[in-house]
Amino acid sequence: MKTKTILGATVLSIIILASCSQNKEKSVDFDGLISTYMSVDDIPSFTQRGSVDSVLNIIETSFNSKNYEAVNDIIIKNQESFADGDKDIVYIYQGVSYAKRGMYTEAYNVLANNEIYENSLYEQMANWYLAMSMMKTQNVSEAKKLFTAFAKDPSHYKQEEAKEILKKL
Repeated sequence: MKTKTILGATVLSIIILASCSQNKEKSVDFDGLISTYMSVDDIPSFTQRGSVDSVLNIIETSFNSKNYEAVNDIIIKNQESFADGDKDIVYIYQGVSYAKRGMYTEAYNVLANNEIYENSLYEQMANWYLAMSMMKTQNVSEAKKLFTAFAKDPSHYKQEEAKEILKKL
């Protein structure tokens, strides 16, 4: 009788442990992932493109000073005046500035809806920051899709980082 009780308790314990381990989701530190992988150092500089007083340089200076609200205001105010060759970088600055301000819907709208990125490094950058913004809003399934695509693309500038993130998600 005692053996049956011990055996029954053991089996019950194994079942409970098995069900707990299957239902336990991975705890992900999204803020930690974002602070580690959302480096803005890769965004190209405007410095060589004009004088110190140009709107582009004012955007970059504001961005580097972490005055993200000013970046967004300047871009919105001057939206029609940017040359086609500068718009892709401008939109990256704008989207990242929104993300840095916690305005993830706006960041998504800028980074995802601009058709100026034509299979270039800038498109890869915009999509990288888009995926990072999705993680912040815990839209993990969509972010995972993007990170999976990045990880499979040997020409993606953040392929290794995407692989690292996927392991943590």
